[in-house]
Amino acid sequence: NILLNHPGIVGVQDDYHAGILETNIFGDMQPMFGNIAIKENFVGFVESFAGTDFFIRSGLTRSELYQETKHCQTYAIFFKRFMDLLTSHKKGETWLQKISITALPYIYRHFKEARFIYIQRDIKDNIRSSIGLKIKMNGHKSRQVKLIREVFLYFLSQKISQQYRKYDNVYTVRFEDLVTDKENVIKQITEFLDLDYSPDLLQDRFRKNSSFDLGNN
Repeated sequence: NILLNHPGIVGVQDDYHAGILETNIFGDMQPMFGNIAIKENFVGFVESFAGTDFFIRSGLTRSELYQETKHCQTYAIFFKRFMDLLTSHKKGETWLQKISITALPYIYRHFKEARFIYIQRDIKDNIRSSIGLKIKMNGHKSRQVKLIREVFLYFLSQKISQQYRKYDNVYTVRFEDLVTDKENVIKQITEFLDLDYSPDLLQDRFRKNSSFDLGNN
């Protein structure tokens, strides 16, 4: 959300979702629809994607989506064309997308020209936040959340990130530094991205997407 305050950067945001939205294209949709080079699979995938909040909040139309993404052979090509269309629609210069670390191997393989910012967080706060978010989203079902699963996912994310931190187009930021020294961290990030820094980037346009206000963490 901070970077999307920059006038040249485009992404999908909405008040209801506390700003930036993630997409499930690189998650459940791929095994669900399979090879989208097959026309029937492609149509099923696009129709499903067009019904997601991610697409609806983009402000684009179904006809624009089909026109721009027809003949796409892979999910990566589809996503790039969609985001390029969004960037053009919003008169931006480039686009930004938030992804799960588990999607990074696929994303990096297909977007090697991109720049990546990895947010690393303390294990205790990370797990508390993750469980708190599930409580907020699932209510009573949250009792089934297993602490061991969250610990496993944390260390999986650490293992994945270590494979990519060595690359010049990957920049690591500690979440705690972003909280305590926001201005300096954002200055470093804009330098990494070859962007001009402006204090306007620090404006909070959306409510904080935090699970720590539940009182039972």
